[in-house]
Amino acid sequence: MTSTTKTLLIILGVLILGSGVWYLVGHWNNWPQKSAAPREDLELAQVTVALPSDITGFYPAGEDETYTFQVNRHIFEPLVAMDRNMRVVPALASSWINLDDNTWLFTLRSDVKFHDGSNFTAADVKFTIDKALKEEIPSTMPYLASIKSVEAIDDSKVEIKTTSSNPVLLNQLAQVLILSKNYKEGENPNGTGPYKFASYDKGKTISLVANENYYGGAPKVKKAVFKVIEDEEERISDLKAGAVDVAIYGFQKDATSEITADANLDSRSVSSVVVSVLLMNQSKGDLTKKEVRQAIRKALNLETIASKVISGAKPASQLVSKLIFGFNPDIKVVQQDQETAKATLAQSTLANEKLTMIDLPGSEEVDKEIVAELKSAGVNVQLETVDAEQVFARLSKGDFAFLRTSFSSDTGDAFDALSSLVHSPDPEKNLGSYNFGYTNKEVDKLIDDSQVLDQNTRQQKLQEAMKIAMEEVAAIPLYIVDYKSGVRKNIVWQPRPT
Repeated sequence: MTSTTKTLLIILGVLILGSGVWYLVGHWNNWPQKSAAPREDLELAQVTVALPSDITGFYPAGEDETYTFQVNRHIFEPLVAMDRNMRVVPALASSWINLDDNTWLFTLRSDVKFHDGSNFTAADVKFTIDKALKEEIPSTMPYLASIKSVEAIDDSKVEIKTTSSNPVLLNQLAQVLILSKNYKEGENPNGTGPYKFASYDKGKTISLVANENYYGGAPKVKKAVFKVIEDEEERISDLKAGAVDVAIYGFQKDATSEITADANLDSRSVSSVVVSVLLMNQSKGDLTKKEVRQAIRKALNLETIASKVISGAKPASQLVSKLIFGFNPDIKVVQQDQETAKATLAQSTLANEKLTMIDLPGSEEVDKEIVAELKSAGVNVQLETVDAEQVFARLSKGDFAFLRTSFSSDTGDAFDALSSLVHSPDPEKNLGSYNFGYTNKEVDKLIDDSQVLDQNTRQQKLQEAMKIAMEEVAAIPLYIVDYKSGVRKNIVWQPRPT
């Protein structure tokens, strides 16, 4: 699948954060969701969450920016959802079956109403998907591109046909929030979720109130306020002062000790599904050689590089985290071996070429460490920080040797990373979008053959493709980021993996 806006932002380093961190109702292993509260038998009048940036709107099919999706996710719901282990669970759809490889039949919950009191039916699902496909909304199309047709069989059943077998359709549908068939642009958002829209003061606050008629039970938190605070120091200050109850931090400083020193506050962290990677331009020069790429990987000390991440990080062994379907537990983190790396690289042209590593501003300490370690191994490389527009231009021209970036498998499936970073480029099939020269027909076939409904077969194919890609260093996984939030201790809430 192609990358969504959320994933593109992550790839370009603009925002290293996936959707879901701020849900006041947690994604547990059961559905409906449970609210954050002091205890399940108590209620909170209000929880205020500090957002690092404002939202872009309330049309969920067209608003895919990270924080926008988080807020909308309280109001709207998908057919299926992802639990804390990144596995698909029922949401608005109570069950589903495959009639054949290309046909899915969903049975919908019968006890769901929209906030305006109208019943949720199959017609709403058809309306949502048809509208998104007709308008070719860029943020939603990657998730719906395989859909050929949607039919409302009756009020409680929806049939979705795909153009070919799509084993990650459920994962993709978890990113698609359902609208009412009576949707009208400009009206207040009308969803089925645990919170109703109350007010929006652009650039300042978004206020939601509990949906007391929610089919999963009335939320324990009666009012949710999202307060836009772009400055991290101010977010932390407001948290300590009691002006907000939850605040993300770690982009500019690690304030864990400052937060935990307050008897009323706690720091809670979660390992993400975002993997920082070093991509290489393998279309020319000695970077086309496997042994040279292997030497570059051995030149890097991933523990040291990860230590430069303010929010905290752990070395990565492969292009996906262990929560992602297709993760290969047999692949281990490669340890630094500078002497072996130097010996190999001394025989290459990399010491004499003028190479560049590009990245966006904001990760200078990480980038400087990577460059220093490569130089120590004999690679003549310089760091250039450029804006997003320049990154795209440089990538399209092949005007770079290395790109330090991050990738999020937001559907919870390794096919995301393998199809984007490893598979040979095929624009018509949206494959190899961020592959800059690596090619292996055996790996391509494994990735292609993973697109079957049998999950055991899929896992074997994905794991084998990942193993070969890592052995041949199609890309270098660096680290997996930890996300940290400061939270008032009276709130029972844990951020979910993103």
